[in-house]
Amino acid sequence: MMNKTLKKVLPIILAVVLLFTALPFQFAVSATTVNVLDGQVSVTDSANSNKLSGGTVTITAKGSLFGSKTNTVTVTNETDNKANLIFDYSASTYNSFKINNANASASGTCSATLDAKGSVTLTLVSNSGFSNTTATLTLSNFSISAVADKSNVTLPF
Repeated sequence: MMNKTLKKVLPIILAVVLLFTALPFQFAVSATTVNVLDGQVSVTDSANSNKLSGGTVTITAKGSLFGSKTNTVTVTNETDNKANLIFDYSASTYNSFKINNANASASGTCSATLDAKGSVTLTLVSNSGFSNTTATLTLSNFSISAVADKSNVTLPF
């Protein structure tokens, strides 16, 4: 009798387990931050996926069969001065990619003048479905340089 019941229940249990492994669960975890250029620039991502290797930051957003995943990335000027921030980016296998809420190409160079502690926001959204659900964003070649404050010059004539 127990064997018959187990044979009926086991397929249902397996189906439920498979269903839950395919769902895009989100756990409340704090975002991680990596520092580049000796701490002058930080990169934080909401999916807690960033990895730093040799000055290059790699970030992912992993969707699932039933839904896409959004990863919000913040690149911050950690200096106490207004500065020009420049970095190269390359995104692949994504549903959408934006820089400061504007659609962006798959690769290019981002250049922004930021106030002290100012930032640039990148949004990476993965695909969903049976394959190609992990979107990848690579940030590299970071540079930052201080912007001179404006000054008034008086020339006698």
